[in-house]
Amino acid sequence: MKFTKQQWQWIFYDWANSGYGILVITAVLPVYFKAVAQGGGVSAADSTAFWGYANSFGTLVVSLLAPLLGALADYPRSKRRWLNVFTWTGIILTLGLAVVSPRHWQWLLGLYILSIIGYSGGNLFYDSFLTDVADDRQMDLVSSTGYGMWYLGGRAGLYHFPWCPVNKRLWRVVVQFWGGPVQLCPRGRLVGNFCLAPSPARPAAL
Repeated sequence: MKFTKQQWQWIFYDWANSGYGILVITAVLPVYFKAVAQGGGVSAADSTAFWGYANSFGTLVVSLLAPLLGALADYPRSKRRWLNVFTWTGIILTLGLAVVSPRHWQWLLGLYILSIIGYSGGNLFYDSFLTDVADDRQMDLVSSTGYGMWYLGGRAGLYHFPWCPVNKRLWRVVVQFWGGPVQLCPRGRLVGNFCLAPSPARPAAL
C-alpha cells in the first residue's frame, strides 16, 4: 500500500513526539529529577514519591478532561485548533524545563506535570485525525505504521542524546524531534506537526 501525503504526516507526528515519551517520561528525566531533588536535600524515598505523585496528578487531570476533549475532537475545525494548543503547550513547557535551575526542583516537577497534560491532550486530538486520513481498509496499517515509527523515533532520540551538551541535551533533543518536523501546506492548515487540507472528508470504505 502506498501512503498518501496526509497519511505520512499523520505517521510522522508519532515519530516526532516520541522524544518526549522516551526521554522525558521514561528514560532520562526521572533520573535527572531524582539527582536534582536529592541535591536539594530531599531523600531518595521522598524524591521517588514526588515523581510518582506528579505522574499520577498529570494522568488524573488528563482523565478528567478526556470526556470534554473527546467531544471537541468530534468537530473538525475545533480539533485542529485544540491539537495546536495542546501540542505547542507541551513543546513550550518541555523547552521550559531547560531554564529551571537545579536548585528549584519544585518548579521542574510543576512544569513536567503541565507538559504531560500538553503531550497527552495533543495525542488525543492527533488520534482523532486517523479517521480523516484513512478509510476502514487502510486504518490498521496506517495506525500500526505510526506506532512503529514512534519506537524508531525514540531510538533516534536516545542515539542523539549523548552528543548534546549535558545541561541542555534532554530538552534540545525532545524539542527538535517534537517541534522540528512542523510542516506548512500552501493549501492546507497547520495542525501540530502536520497539515491537513481544509475540512478533510473521510474516504469512503471500499
